[in-house]
Amino acid sequence: MNRGFKGHKIEGNSVQFSVMIKKGSKQQFKKMDIPVESDFASNLFDKQKAAVREREEMKRLVLSQEMRQEEEELMAEQLDQHKTSGVTYRAGERKQKPRKAPQLTTDMFNFSSAK
Repeated sequence: MNRGFKGHKIEGNSVQFSVMIKKGSKQQFKKMDIPVESDFASNLFDKQKAAVREREEMKRLVLSQEMRQEEEELMAEQLDQHKTSGVTYRAGERKQKPRKAPQLTTDMFNFSSAK
């Protein structure tokens, strides 16, 4: 006995399905063996394979988007750290220490107290 997709049992050349039959207000489940080569079985398996492929593609896209967001957040964090360092440089510019404003004193203007 071999298991097919979503729990359908494959025995030999047939697939076992459960069918719900409703008689009046009463529900009954009946097991049916359908040949593997039948259109019904092959269409069901094709749809289930397509659903699995779609789920895997969605998973790949979500993981890819999450990785991209993490990279963007890391780049933004690094940019913020660079901006808060206090000194910015243009491409090709040498790193120089910021200049301080000169201290102004009365001696610089040669004021004499006696006139």
